[in-house]
Amino acid sequence: MKFYKLLRHQPRNMHILHLLLLCVFAGLVSQGVVFYPDSQGYIEGHIYRSALYPSIIHVFLFLSSAHGLWLLIIFQLLLGYVAIIKTIHTLRHIFQLQDYLLWLFAPIMVIPYFSGTLGNAILTEGISYPFFLLGTCSLLSGIYNKREKDFLVYLVYITLLVLIRGQFLFLYVVFPFIIVWLYRTNAKARIGMLAACCILSIFTGTLLERTYHLLANQRFITTPFGGMQIAIAPMYLSTPQDSLLFSDTLQKSIFTETRAGMVSHNLIPEGWELYFPYAFALNYDKILYTELMPTLNIHGFLDPVENDRIMNNIALTLIKHNDISFLHLYVNNVIYYFGGVYYCVVVCLFLVFALYFTIKHPANVFSSASFFILLMAVGNATATCLFIFVQKRYTIYTDPFIMVLLLIAVSRCFQSYFQNEDANNSRGLQKS
Repeated sequence: MKFYKLLRHQPRNMHILHLLLLCVFAGLVSQGVVFYPDSQGYIEGHIYRSALYPSIIHVFLFLSSAHGLWLLIIFQLLLGYVAIIKTIHTLRHIFQLQDYLLWLFAPIMVIPYFSGTLGNAILTEGISYPFFLLGTCSLLSGIYNKREKDFLVYLVYITLLVLIRGQFLFLYVVFPFIIVWLYRTNAKARIGMLAACCILSIFTGTLLERTYHLLANQRFITTPFGGMQIAIAPMYLSTPQDSLLFSDTLQKSIFTETRAGMVSHNLIPEGWELYFPYAFALNYDKILYTELMPTLNIHGFLDPVENDRIMNNIALTLIKHNDISFLHLYVNNVIYYFGGVYYCVVVCLFLVFALYFTIKHPANVFSSASFFILLMAVGNATATCLFIFVQKRYTIYTDPFIMVLLLIAVSRCFQSYFQNEDANNSRGLQKS
């Protein structure tokens, strides 16, 4: 009902934009279901997959075993349409934007659907992207209204996103900054209650994930996440002498055999090329799937949970000894994440300016919204690059909002400039 009211109160020219978006999504539906190598793991509910997306797939397959996946992509694309419309409406309302900007924002929000058939694919992005848009709308509404209800809804979306992908754990780090911001703005929101709800969200998400794995995989555990991924970079940066770091015979054997395979297949570049993100990205999957996993299988590690545990130990040992090298590659990956040094500097400067104006004028909606969106972007980059090389599928969430903020800032600068020019011209005419 709220979404219907939202559509009714839009300007007439915005209805044309909505119709065009519907046509775009209808065209995507006609392309059918798209499968990726990870798709089967979600359909079968493997233990290394987070709880929510496999559960949604099982619901649609229960409704129709023959057409369940087709119904799933219709649901994903409808959810994407609703999320984009809601985002455009929220941006227009909060920032008092002119209609021409909304015609620019809509294609920006739709871009992820054409850079990998996002809505058609049996991948978590099909629902995580719309949920992220809707969650960010709640965050922006909370900043605009200083209303605790909006921040509670935002916490609900964080919980859902973490149950879809462990990548979104970085959003919990953002929430304490929201608490501080509410305190600085003297908002009437119950700050203690929001802090307690944040803790409750973490506890609830963990419990739901454990319960899912108990029902689906007969094990009361959280999804094994991080160990296999975070170990790749330290092994990639290691030297043969690092085998002496391991007192555990099994860990030493896994490291030695995996690294020997990496060397024999030329997966470790020489010199400065070792720290180039593209070289790491090129070899990442080869190291994981053709060297590390076969070695673990040879040693009897067929359980993803056990694999995660032992690889966490190996990774931490190597990182402690090669911390400078790891930091070098990590920083390069973060820079690459933002599109290069210059774009990374632009984002960092934008964040610094937004922080400065948020501290100086905490009630200003644009500076506060810019700060939290950029904080999410930096949080996403710094968290993701710890575990894996950067792929576009990890950056689609915050990139559109950065583009939108830059367009709003540029638009306001031009408006201010032309208003000053008109005022100066008027004063000149009056003097003459």
